[in-house]
Parts: sequence; C-alpha cells; structure tokens
Amino acid sequence: MMTKNDWALLAISFGEPMGVNIQQVQKSLFVFGKEMPGVCEDYFHYYAGHYGPTSTDVFVATDKLSELELIRVSTHKQKGWIYTPAVSALGKIERLADQHPKASKYLEEIIHWARKLGFMELVNAVNKRYPEFAVNSVFRTPDASCDSNPSQ
Repeated sequence: MMTKNDWALLAISFGEPMGVNIQQVQKSLFVFGKEMPGVCEDYFHYYAGHYGPTSTDVFVATDKLSELELIRVSTHKQKGWIYTPAVSALGKIERLADQHPKASKYLEEIIHWARKLGFMELVNAVNKRYPEFAVNSVFRTPDASCDSNPSQ
C-alpha cells in the first residue's frame, strides 16, 4: 500500500524536467484524491485556505522526502520552492508507478495540467471545480477561461 510520501514523490516525479512548486503538488494531489476515490483521498487532509484547498500534510510529506534525500528542493525567485526527484529515487518511483498504473497515469496528467497554468489560473481552476474549498480564497471570482478539468 502506498503512503502519503509515496504519492507525493510520484507527483513530484511527473514534474520533470523543470520540477513542480508546492501549489502544483498541493492542487494536483487534491484533484487526484477527489477524482480517484479509494486511491489516496484519505491521505491528505485539506481545508479551505487563502488559495483554495490547502493541506499541511503535503508540506510534511515534501519535508520528509527532502530529509530522506528522495527529492531535491531549490528556490526560484518567482515560483518559490521547486521540487525535483533525486536520482537515487528513480528506481523507487518506477516501482511506485507500477503498483497503480492507471492511477499513476492520471496523476501524471493532472501534474501536466497544473504545470501549464500560472499560479492564479491554477487556484481559480481548482476553486471553480470545488467551490466548497474556495470560501476563504483571496481569489473570489474564478476565471471562466481557465480549464478546470485536468482530464481534457
């Protein structure tokens, strides 16, 4: 059975080669949990934060992955922390993806979708799709032009 850390590592691995930021990881794992019930929705607990669904569990998972040297964390002026998988994690990532091929493929699609959107577009797209998590968002009016469906 895959853990929170495993799903976070897999999500980060799909952000290669440029990596993913914390919002892309958070929002992707949120959408993944909602869209793939029974796979990992109980692992990450989300609340309605200032930027839509937020989970301290994702921060804990990325911190642990960094501590275990399974991911690299770099800083970007505009994007904040950028996560990429460590070379030492590549075999583990392959094994994890093989455990749940359909779910892994869908998570990869979500990560690619999230990476195409800017920060505000990503927040708005997720808030539009899950308005119950937008109640505390500083972005009150989702951009109707954002594609809120990662599977399209």
